[in-house]
Amino acid sequence: MPLLSVAQTGALMRKLAWECREDVAEWANHSPRDFYNILKKVPYRKDPEGMEFLQRPAYTMFGNGKGGDCDDKCLAYLAYIFCSWVVPTKPEPGCQIVDYRIVAVAKNPGADLHHVHLECKIGSEWVHVDPTYPRNSWGRPAGVYSKSVYI
Repeated sequence: MPLLSVAQTGALMRKLAWECREDVAEWANHSPRDFYNILKKVPYRKDPEGMEFLQRPAYTMFGNGKGGDCDDKCLAYLAYIFCSWVVPTKPEPGCQIVDYRIVAVAKNPGADLHHVHLECKIGSEWVHVDPTYPRNSWGRPAGVYSKSVYI
């Protein structure tokens, strides 16, 4: 199914992450930061030119042609969040992910939204979570975005 809008993309990301949360069950007991570090080591692989795909976390983590783009890695992290909610664990001492937001961003105000990442509420803080590239850092945006939308 072609993705028609960022709202549709966000809804499908949530649906697929929930349905495929068992794909990341082996990491459910890892801390949010540890799983982030595992996921950012997964190779970046962009979608074919002119096409937008969402893939289940197993394909991103283990699949033939392992890897994924920003929405695939975001989806895998979202599946980890859902799996952690289902499996009662304490990912970090005294902390549990209790909420999340999917954020679509653009570098320029007039530009199309072109990148997604998560913000996770850990304890009482919203933490920027973008495992797209190995150079990204936990809690810090990879760039400056002048336009962002919660989807």
